[in-house]
Amino acid sequence: MTDNLPSTLVRKIRDRQTLLWVCQRYDLIPDTAPHDYDLPPTEAALIYRSGVNAEDHAIAARYWEAVWLEGAQSPVLTMIRQTAEKQVTEHRRPVVVLAGRADAEAQVSTQEFLPISVLPGLLDPQAVPDAQYGGIRKRLREQVARELATRLSNYPGRLIIVLGARDDNDLQTLAVRCCTSVAP
Repeated sequence: MTDNLPSTLVRKIRDRQTLLWVCQRYDLIPDTAPHDYDLPPTEAALIYRSGVNAEDHAIAARYWEAVWLEGAQSPVLTMIRQTAEKQVTEHRRPVVVLAGRADAEAQVSTQEFLPISVLPGLLDPQAVPDAQYGGIRKRLREQVARELATRLSNYPGRLIIVLGARDDNDLQTLAVRCCTSVAP
């Protein structure tokens, strides 16, 4: 993976200073357009991939300091959870899913846990209402997503790996919500 990368990026990967940002498009059924937060949960559930693939396995096997997901039902989250459960106890970093209003301010040690921010909320009826996709009004969900995205500022100087970006529009959430500049 690192053969053709500049040494500064290889160092970030080796030093475990990598963050993962998964664009919504990555989690959707191929050729499905990304959706806004006002799509009803029952309709949103129909456009997400239902299974995991080899790429999801490979992504979950890598070390991530923290993860951000733009999809409400991410196969990447499924694989990361499964991978974390299989890790040897002394090396295990349990997954902490951040998706609700109070979660944006949560202090999570990345030494002990893997924080995963799910910007649109979860398509999961077991989640608390404000952490569910469609559980709160669109404007409030956008505010929660913005606050979760700004958690990136807690990780200055890190390498951000972005999955699923096909064009500039796919990077809009990342650029607008938390960064001053984005390089393609």
